[in-house]
Amino acid sequence: MRRPDPIALLVAWEVVPLTGLLPELFLPRLSKTLNVLWIDLDKYWNALLVTLYEVVLAMVIACGFGILAGTTIGGIAVLRDLLLPVFSSLYAIPIVILYPIFTAWFGIGSESKIMFAGIYGFFPVMLSTAAGIRTIDPQFLLAARSMGATVFQQITKVIIPASLPTVFGGLRIGGALAIIGVVVAEMLTASAGIGYLVTLNRTILDSPRVFAGILCILVLSVAYDIIARRLERRMVVWQSAGRRQQQTSPAGSSMSNLETSDGVHAMTNKILPTTVVGSYPQPDWLVNREMLSKQVPRVRLNIWRIPEAQLEQAQDDATILAIRDMERAGIDIITDGEARRESYSNRFATALEGIDASEAGEVIARTGNARTPVPRVVGKIRRRGPVEVRDMEFLRRNTDRLAKITLPGPFTMSQQAKNEFYKDADEMVMDYAAAVNAEAHDLVKAGADVIQLDEPWLRNDPDAAKRIAIKAINRALEGIKVPTVIHLCFGYAAVVPGSTKPVGYSFLPELADTVAETISIEAAQPKLDLGILKELAPKKVMLGVLDLGDKTAETPEIVADRIRAGLKFLPADKLVPAPDCGMKYMPRELAFAKLKAMVDGAAIVRKELS
Repeated sequence: MRRPDPIALLVAWEVVPLTGLLPELFLPRLSKTLNVLWIDLDKYWNALLVTLYEVVLAMVIACGFGILAGTTIGGIAVLRDLLLPVFSSLYAIPIVILYPIFTAWFGIGSESKIMFAGIYGFFPVMLSTAAGIRTIDPQFLLAARSMGATVFQQITKVIIPASLPTVFGGLRIGGALAIIGVVVAEMLTASAGIGYLVTLNRTILDSPRVFAGILCILVLSVAYDIIARRLERRMVVWQSAGRRQQQTSPAGSSMSNLETSDGVHAMTNKILPTTVVGSYPQPDWLVNREMLSKQVPRVRLNIWRIPEAQLEQAQDDATILAIRDMERAGIDIITDGEARRESYSNRFATALEGIDASEAGEVIARTGNARTPVPRVVGKIRRRGPVEVRDMEFLRRNTDRLAKITLPGPFTMSQQAKNEFYKDADEMVMDYAAAVNAEAHDLVKAGADVIQLDEPWLRNDPDAAKRIAIKAINRALEGIKVPTVIHLCFGYAAVVPGSTKPVGYSFLPELADTVAETISIEAAQPKLDLGILKELAPKKVMLGVLDLGDKTAETPEIVADRIRAGLKFLPADKLVPAPDCGMKYMPRELAFAKLKAMVDGAAIVRKELS
């Protein structure tokens, strides 16, 4: 969804209380709030200085010790294996319940608030720093050592620059949590500070002064975010310069967004371009990975570890990390990593008109052995407005690579819903297709170079798929002038063991009749019989060459062998190497290592072909 207009929010703040929709006890007018803020300006200014003092010291603790601990733990394998699971588990504990312990240890003065807020912000900084250190390509350090770099030079010239984007992601979240921690502590036990004023005025039901305090907290948070973003742009400016240099160099020219003679964008002008299916591991500080590992949600599921007020910012930071990892690995056609999604489908599917996700229905999962909660269709399916457009705009602003974005396919969404409205199920599928089509056109306008529809549930009901799926897919892609992809699979490796997967698709040759340029298939983990690829001619095939069920990274040679196996049935200009799907369930360092092996393996075969 698009970011709300601040001016419109301020106008609404002033107008809504005047309408009587909300009593002024609950929401005083903006003008009244600003008036009391002006009258008590000295009081609020002094309180803000107290809060600012405590926030600065808390941030020193959170950021200083967080970076130090993250660097140490991320760089030492023994500590990483021993301590990271512990810290990740501790981060899941609502730390506010521990505040009485801080007051017992440090008293009820500023010391307890500073330490409480500092620890609150410490975890995301430490975890993101450790993640950044862990994902540094060992080849960079090997090259530095081979050129005689000292330990200090390796740290300052390789480790710090390579991990800065990840570290800054943690700093922005950690700083925001430090502000929250100080204010919460002041509201619980304090005689000074903005949090204290909010609590004091709340007890006497003085709403304008309560909201005046909230306004001060908002200004402090926004100011910190602006400072952090500007500092990040100044310190990570080398990345943008590097991308521009790559784009203008002969090697980088293969990334340019070319057009064919019929006006359709070419995915890339080199053979065997690499890509990802869609998702990339979300940071441990962003999601509850234990909760995520238990299911693939069809309705909304609160897997997020970040408070709602800071969640969009945290998801943006996680998206930047995913983008940078794909760029560093050398992926040609990247995605945003789907950091904002709980699953590939539920965010878009539950945003449509006609859907009731508040009280879930049930369908049989496509594994056939369990019932799964799904949204209920209670009215005509329509697209209310943009769902993923801001995601695509953000991706486009933050990379010069070719950019792909995924949407759940209309047939799959119809299978993942309980129909309580349509008498004709095919009509429902076509309404889903129209909604997807409207979103896809807006995504192209937002800068998408490739549109992919995820249709893994084509196997769930082969008869219905043969009757309506091709028609629905073509309707969903109607009028799209950029390359399009249809993805299908047997299920995530983290959920469906490879030993249970068939070696062939029940609904694959039929996809040759779609308007999609490329068909994406999972192939490495199920050890797919690649002879089926001949039936997809003249389509391109996005071939899974990374087995995500394997807990170790492939070597480039293994990947090269899998690509060569595909080339027995496809010409090189029709094959796009990719992972199998479900990368979000993997440890981030393993996902990065696998992507790097895929890029290097594709380079081996590309050199052989040239």
